Amino acid sequence: MKFRILKLSLILSIPLISAGILLIHSLRLAPLTIFPNDSFRHASFSDHIDGGNSSIDEFSSTGSSIIMKYTLREGYKIPYAGLQITSGEFINLKKYDSVKIKISSNKSEKLRFILISFINNFSISSKPLSSMYLIKEIIVTKEIKSFDISLSEFRVEKWWYEVNELNPFDKSIKPDFESISAVNIENAECFGFNIQDEVKIDEITFYKSGKRKWFIFAVLTMLYLILTYIFRKNIFSSKQETLFSNYKKIEFKKHFYQS
Repeated sequence: MKFRILKLSLILSIPLISAGILLIHSLRLAPLTIFPNDSFRHASFSDHIDGGNSSIDEFSSTGSSIIMKYTLREGYKIPYAGLQITSGEFINLKKYDSVKIKISSNKSEKLRFILISFINNFSISSKPLSSMYLIKEIIVTKEIKSFDISLSEFRVEKWWYEVNELNPFDKSIKPDFESISAVNIENAECFGFNIQDEVKIDEITFYKSGKRKWFIFAVLTMLYLILTYIFRKNIFSSKQETLFSNYKKIEFKKHFYQS
């Protein structure tokens, strides 16, 4: 009996040991916070540099929040305004798969979260739009809300291929997450001209999510336990069959003794 309990404990301990190893591996990579972080620079921009009339009305970056007030105006075909975060060198996001952003907007219902990827042998420093623009639209509210976004959700839009004279969604040109030159937050829609909006950001952190690994681990553990149950059941059933196969019918004869 003790041997069976010990054997069962060993079987159950294998998934637990695997979970511990998986947890340690997931925690090994430290998150990368680009805001708040004094090592990163923050700046605002608008279509004014392209001859438009949109404006940045106020921009401040304190230790805890970035606040940008802007007004979209007619004058450029697609009015825009936003803020950019850089470090002076490429940001390496290859080891990360998710990003957390805490953000709010007074007027906009959507904002664009953009990763700008410089591609070796293709992008040219003097041509900003030759860097690949990976875009994710997020639905925002007036209250600060936290979003956890997988980097796989960022997409390149058709206009980028057209600007760079490429076939739409050309698969030969791939983003390089080791060479992210900037992170942008921009308006995603024109909610009206001459209306001031205010965007507030409290945090942007890239991290390695363990969701996929834990899902795979859970599936493999379930399969392991099912196979273990079937294996043990077959062993016990085969032992019982062996016991019964050795059974021999013994006939008892009655003996009568005469006195």
